[in-house]
Amino acid sequence: MRMKDSNRLHQARKKKAQKWQLSRWSKVMKETKTIFLNEIERQKQTTSY
Repeated sequence: MRMKDSNRLHQARKKKAQKWQLSRWSKVMKETKTIFLNEIERQKQTTSY
């Protein structure tokens, strides 16, 4: 394996990892947002009567 080949492989792996982290992060954000919105709705229902 030449140096150039291993470097290219490393770059690809790095890119894949970044993509994976990004998708994981957006998933976490979506879940957090949903929980947050649900909480706001709950607060509204308890205060307005």
